[in-house]
Amino acid sequence: MKNKIVVDANIIFSAMLKRNNRFLEILYDDRNEYYSPNFIIVELFKNKEKIKNFTKLKDLELIEIFKSLIELINFIPLKEIDNKSLKIAKEITPDLLDVPFVALTLFLNAKLWTGDIKLCNSLKERGYNICIKTSELIE
Repeated sequence: MKNKIVVDANIIFSAMLKRNNRFLEILYDDRNEYYSPNFIIVELFKNKEKIKNFTKLKDLELIEIFKSLIELINFIPLKEIDNKSLKIAKEITPDLLDVPFVALTLFLNAKLWTGDIKLCNSLKERGYNICIKTSELIE
């Protein structure tokens, strides 16, 4: 059975930074299933020019990476997450921007892959040891 892993926005943006990087390599690992709230697609699109300027990637390269991410991650509409998971996520998540990721993690009984150490520490203090580090995903 594959591990379910919810991918936070900071990981997705990191995967966009260049064509070959460890974040993309991990996403290609088929031992895991990756998920993210679907609104992140809009965020990527809205930030396309910023990502392009930061990475110095050409349009075609950026499109290829974006296409890879869409194929590698299962994007879940927020309306599919149950109210119980959303309620708990709102109670235990210090930053409202992280609530959808935490709620999806709880809903799927998954692990949350994020680079946000503050978030992970806060969740752990509240009894939710749901974060997974990048180093734990690398063989």
